[in-house]
Amino acid sequence: MKHKHLKGLNTLRFFAAFLVVIYHGKHHVNKMGVDFAENWTIFNRGIEAVSFFFVLSGFLITFLAINEINYRGRVNYKNFFLRRVFRIMPLYYLILFLMLFFLGFAAPKLLSQENVLVFPMLKGTLLYVFMIPNLVKPLWPDIPGGMNIFWSIGVEEQFYLIFPVLIYLYLKSKNKVYTLLTVFLLYYICYMLVYYNVFNLNQVLVKFILTLKFHYMLMGMTLAEFAQKAILKEKLVKLINKDIYQLVSFGLVICFLFLDIEYPKLLEDILLCLIFSNLIFVVAFRTRGSLLNYNVKFLSYFGVISYGIYLIHPLASYFVRMLIVKIQFLNKLFINYPIIYIMILFMVTLLCSHVSYKFFEKPFLKFKEKFR
Repeated sequence: MKHKHLKGLNTLRFFAAFLVVIYHGKHHVNKMGVDFAENWTIFNRGIEAVSFFFVLSGFLITFLAINEINYRGRVNYKNFFLRRVFRIMPLYYLILFLMLFFLGFAAPKLLSQENVLVFPMLKGTLLYVFMIPNLVKPLWPDIPGGMNIFWSIGVEEQFYLIFPVLIYLYLKSKNKVYTLLTVFLLYYICYMLVYYNVFNLNQVLVKFILTLKFHYMLMGMTLAEFAQKAILKEKLVKLINKDIYQLVSFGLVICFLFLDIEYPKLLEDILLCLIFSNLIFVVAFRTRGSLLNYNVKFLSYFGVISYGIYLIHPLASYFVRMLIVKIQFLNKLFINYPIIYIMILFMVTLLCSHVSYKFFEKPFLKFKEKFR
């Protein structure tokens, strides 16, 4: 089954991955004892960028599932899970074991420490291998930052497990938008109750549950249903084609990136869900206007390799930091211009991600296409 390519979304993927890289890059610079970009909100949007990935993921898997239902009358879940396996797991396990080798064996010798990883090797590794990496930090809070990057991949995989149940509810419901919104609100209420510890749960369990940001995926699912209706009825498309609507949408994103506005937690996630959903919708389905035209060839390719950018940059950061410490010229340059670290990290990550995509990920992706 052929699926519709939604233009511009790969570019959004790249921008989200870029925000994660500069967020961690700023943290690395600060850990090296240099004050940098303390008042620049855009360097602190990494966590929100991951939440954007969640909305986009929920939107895309649902959009494709609805297309499949319209085409075949059902979703082939075997193919769905196999596609996810071939897209996510090869690079996930490659970077995981490279990171475990570096931090578990190489780094202790270089730093003369017994346990850089903090967690017991066998127990921690099993959690990562069986796709529960978001439980590692709640159990061992002091794990190295490089090992914490995997948590969001675990959250996505865990959401995929309940996705068939959600599609079942979707198919059985008469008003599908209301059903998806109801599920979203019920989940969000439970999430907030845990956040404020109304149930007085164990703190490890609380921290684990708070990683399960399924409300972002659920908002993405609701957006997918809206998108299908928009394509059929063309009402929402007329709205998003208006210059003023695109200008406001662009302005909201700029405000989000550059203004540090404090909201109560109860409202913050809702606002982010709405901003992200609107951005995805406008970029993917606008048919006129250039303000949010993100279908740029090289940026689109960077979006294609954004999964590699996301997973590879923590490993690359150890290499770049070692270069800055060892090479005197780079060290002096870094002290005077801390941004140089982030620039080098980004370029090294892009190069490694390109090589990874071309020589490692692509064969798996070609095999994945057999399960359309």
